[in-house]
Amino acid sequence: MSDYYDKINDEFLSLSPSIVAWNQITSLNIAQPFNSIHLYFLFSQTTNLRTLELHYRSEYDDKRYLKEETLIDLLDDTSLCNMLMSNALRQLNLSPASKQPNLVNIAYLIVERLRHLQVIELQDINWQVTEMSHILINGLSKLNFLTISGECNCGQLYEKQLRDLQNSNTRSFRTEVPNTIDEDTLFVWL
Repeated sequence: MSDYYDKINDEFLSLSPSIVAWNQITSLNIAQPFNSIHLYFLFSQTTNLRTLELHYRSEYDDKRYLKEETLIDLLDDTSLCNMLMSNALRQLNLSPASKQPNLVNIAYLIVERLRHLQVIELQDINWQVTEMSHILINGLSKLNFLTISGECNCGQLYEKQLRDLQNSNTRSFRTEVPNTIDEDTLFVWL
């Protein structure tokens, strides 16, 4: 990560406790990559974190001085995931890049490292959504609710694809595509 972003993150983390107490933070959105030192500090302080939103990127902008090799993938770090689970994280909102190739691997990492999740929201999902959802439904025993939001008019398609896999699911579920303008969302109750 560039020195510029490290400096901004250092400043943010040093000023934040005076703005709001760390233990009052229950929801966190990580869109800009933090280095592992920042994430360790952040997660060690946010002991009541219940909802985490992660945004993935497929390519890194060289104009902003972001270097791919210095970015950390939170789910690859077992220690960070253990910290989140010990802080009682219950909801994960995931926004992968549009053509992210490793969604199935991400699903397996979520099942392995964030096994107490109760709610997951998948936003802007690509063609691997059905397989990813299938892995999460079968692998997370405490999962109660899954939301899949994607392209316009894809809610019905997601539902059909998930229903086609129902015989291989170990858990029963109920689905609903709400009547919205875009019909792009699928709700799954487990």
